[in-house]
Amino acid sequence: MRRISGQRRGEGGFAAVVVMVAILAVLMIYTTANVRVLVHLQNELKLIEQQQLRRLDGASAGVPAAGNAPVESPASRETR
Repeated sequence: MRRISGQRRGEGGFAAVVVMVAILAVLMIYTTANVRVLVHLQNELKLIEQQQLRRLDGASAGVPAAGNAPVESPASRETR
């Protein structure tokens, strides 16, 4: 009778290995997807930084960049 219970443990061990391999595969896929997202976010952050630097360089040169044109307030119109 001990052989039968020993064989069942072996079968259960095989199932546990299959489950663990499946879990590891899912984790690897998840990790790969996260790395891809981080790379895309890093590239997007670089683009935003370049745009900000261009905008700030233009502002320091005295040339207003697009979207940074001075806006007159109603109070400044009344003083004219």
